[in-house]
Amino acid sequence: MKAIQKTILALSIVGVSALAPQALAEEPSSERGYHSMDKKRGFGSHRHLLRGLDLTEEQKTSVKDIMAGYAEQAKDRSEERQDYRAELQAVVTAESFDENAARSLIEAQQSERVEAAVRMLAMQSEIYQILTPEQQEKFKESLNNSKQRSRNR
Repeated sequence: MKAIQKTILALSIVGVSALAPQALAEEPSSERGYHSMDKKRGFGSHRHLLRGLDLTEEQKTSVKDIMAGYAEQAKDRSEERQDYRAELQAVVTAESFDENAARSLIEAQQSERVEAAVRMLAMQSEIYQILTPEQQEKFKESLNNSKQRSRNR
């Protein structure tokens, strides 16, 4: 049972990571209230990793450019996600349940989540490379603190 829970948790984390670049690509909206990404916040879900690094204006521009590139990639996949949802709905609402079709869809989704996680790590690595050695140390500390907070939940 615990293995299933761990798998579900891992897939959920990867799924959220897959959606982060798409969220960055969306235009800020006052309708979204508290969770809207206004222009002052800028770096979205990676803001906590960059906090306290005292980025130069050039570095801030580079980070925004890097994130925008990955966000554009995620935006390009929105049609694929819509197709996936339609296929899922078709499996659920079919006269009889097709286990092979369900497995195929789930495997495709898991594969996409893995790819999204890899893209997220690649983006973080690109950001890491533009930091000074002192900033890189602080970035590592932020990652470790983030892991500790996750464990304490």
